[in-house]
Amino acid sequence: MQNTTYKYILVAALVVITLASFFLANLLIGLLSVNAVKTGAIIVVIINLAVNFAMFYLLFQLLHAITDRDKQIEQLNEELNRLNPPQEEEEKTETITYNPADIAQRIIPSAPQNLSLTDFCHKILMGIAHSCQVVSGIFYVKDSATNTFNAVAKYAYYSTEPVAPVVEGEGIVGQVIKDKKPIALNMVPPGYMRVLSSLGQGSPRYLYIFPILNKDEVIAAIELAAFVPFEDNQKQVLDHLSGLVGKIILKLKQ
Repeated sequence: MQNTTYKYILVAALVVITLASFFLANLLIGLLSVNAVKTGAIIVVIINLAVNFAMFYLLFQLLHAITDRDKQIEQLNEELNRLNPPQEEEEKTETITYNPADIAQRIIPSAPQNLSLTDFCHKILMGIAHSCQVVSGIFYVKDSATNTFNAVAKYAYYSTEPVAPVVEGEGIVGQVIKDKKPIALNMVPPGYMRVLSSLGQGSPRYLYIFPILNKDEVIAAIELAAFVPFEDNQKQVLDHLSGLVGKIILKLKQ
């Protein structure tokens, strides 16, 4: 923008100098036609005309140099943009590539048909923990003989007492099974679920419990605990995972 302003100024100056040169040339011709004019006056007009032509040449060269510089800067900017694409386009591409269904698929262990039901459920809890910032979890599977849901796998769960079977409609997990809908609980009472590690133990304050269905029947449920709230994208991953896990559990129970 600044170089463009300079160009306009230089062009205006060239126009003024050109007009002044024509005026001085006409004045010189008029003086030469008058015999009474002193030689000194003619010399002054000639000198002024020469100065005007010199200024015209210098200003023209300066305008040409500025134009060449602008072209070089424009070419350099085009080359930099080609080598370094804008960061906004990279962030937009990264956002588009996020796919909850793909993340849920990666949580499923390879060759699940070769695993026992307990090992499969434990690997699912481990995959969820790594993908969704979960610190503890319990995997309940329905026992058709007793019609209760028993804890077949646990992740980082600590308790001196065994996990009691869950009955439909009783307790938080039982209510999720009855309603066939997930539930998120924030700021649960301390001590509801304890996590034990080599660094000590703590009580997560956020729970997310979701059912696993086969058609319209709940065949399992997963209870997860975290120290931070569950985000919407994490819930989407777990929703996709629920549909994938149900079919595998049925095959492993046969």
